[in-house]
Amino acid sequence: MRFSGKVSVTLIIVVAFVVGLVVMSLSGGKSPTIAGGKFMRALDAGDAEELTDLSYAPGVPRQELLEQWKYATEVVAPYYVFTYEIKGESKPTKGEAIVWMMVTKNAASGAAYPERFELLLHDTEDGWKVDVFSLSRDLYPGLPR
Repeated sequence: MRFSGKVSVTLIIVVAFVVGLVVMSLSGGKSPTIAGGKFMRALDAGDAEELTDLSYAPGVPRQELLEQWKYATEVVAPYYVFTYEIKGESKPTKGEAIVWMMVTKNAASGAAYPERFELLLHDTEDGWKVDVFSLSRDLYPGLPR
């Protein structure tokens, strides 16, 4: 058999697609948007353990932060209903990122409407973490302080 040395355009596209998928899957855990999404899912589920793991709170012992999250999710707002949609991210500095989203507070209410909120994240040894002290109490009642 003889080869002419030509490569199919389809083959090039398929290889590029596969390489792109591999790169995205390897860097997926390092994205501020993914970390912000995990944080919001944990907030929606009332998962104090996950919220503690995803929180950036320098100087606060883990156990104290966990207790504050349990208080927020189990005492202050166990039935608080909200919806959210992450819209984008920006990285103003090397170790920080801002994930912005539209949140509908009291989603069960007929008068609910989406509002813009931002999550400030810090890049740590354990990945991106949400700066809980920068969160607005308008987002969720009883946030850790």
